Amino acid sequence: MKICNNKKSGKTFICVDVSNNGMGLMISPNGDVKALEKRLFTDPFEGENPETLLEQGLITQEQYKVYITYYQ
Repeated sequence: MKICNNKKSGKTFICVDVSNNGMGLMISPNGDVKALEKRLFTDPFEGENPETLLEQGLITQEQYKVYITYYQ
């Protein structure tokens, strides 16, 4: 699971897809899937396993539910 942080808010987003046109498909903390500009975020990095990210409060249950649905 790749995650990144919004540079302004510091909130963690799950990166679903990053394209070459400067946009990325992200899962927001409230579970919305949005195409957003990559420049608004830190570089995506490979997060630990999802359970650890949830325990640490880096991602939300809503994000994880959408992530699982997206990749089933």
